[in-house]
Amino acid sequence: MYYCQKCGKELADDEIYCANCGTKRSDVPDSKAEQHTQDTAGHEAHSVRDTAGREERPSRNGGKNTSKVLIVVLVLAVAAAAGGYALYSHNQKVADAGRASETEASAPAESTAEPQTQTDTGTASGTRASAENSQDSTQSGTTAGQTGSSSTGSKASTGSKTSTEQAKKHEYTVVARMTTWEEAKSWCESQGGYLATVTSQSEYDTILQKANESGLKVLWLGGSRNQAGNFAWSDGEAFTFSAWAQGEPNNDGGSENYLGMLLSNDSWSMYDMPDDVSAYYKPDIVGFVMEKEVAQ
Repeated sequence: MYYCQKCGKELADDEIYCANCGTKRSDVPDSKAEQHTQDTAGHEAHSVRDTAGREERPSRNGGKNTSKVLIVVLVLAVAAAAGGYALYSHNQKVADAGRASETEASAPAESTAEPQTQTDTGTASGTRASAENSQDSTQSGTTAGQTGSSSTGSKASTGSKTSTEQAKKHEYTVVARMTTWEEAKSWCESQGGYLATVTSQSEYDTILQKANESGLKVLWLGGSRNQAGNFAWSDGEAFTFSAWAQGEPNNDGGSENYLGMLLSNDSWSMYDMPDDVSAYYKPDIVGFVMEKEVAQ
């Protein structure tokens, strides 16, 4: 049993310093005191490290929280980019669909109704055009022409017809059908008519009216190149009237030997074309103009 020399407090065997006054025991060697001091310092250092570790933990937690926030921000950015791209793709599809709809709307719709005819003179004309089990959308116009009359589309302007022929009316029918020029010519002849010929502005105006009403954009007329390379009408009339487009006829490719009308920029003009145009135009915009002479 030991007692402090200074304050008399009882000390335990392993106590080197008095807990009451801090006085060192006189019977303990200095080396043991130093070892105790080192152990105490180590313990205190360990306590300091534990305390520092505990203080650092919030920082590590804060770093983890910061990492989580960054990950969330990156995820949101990726999601926003994906959403933006999806919206852009959707808008592009809508725009493409809109352009496709406008293109389809600009093309004339195929007619499924029975062929009907109508005349310019108001006379009863209920002819229906049909051939080879196919339905054709047709519109017809009748021009009542007397000799020397330029406003009625009379064929008398060439002076090549007799007085009896000059007194006939000329009925124009637009037939909606994809054919070659030769097929159109044969079909008209089978119906008692012929591919339309144009010898005056008044006749051309009548045909233009019927062409606009038909909704078609490519129409055969009854002209073709002869052996001399010049255009002539298939019914033998002189080719004295034309309404060629600029630069036409150009005989592109050396095979454009037939006469047709094309609607371009809302205006009709005459063009020389090959016999078969199926490779160049949709079937639902192609047809021909048939002409018939009807006695008054």
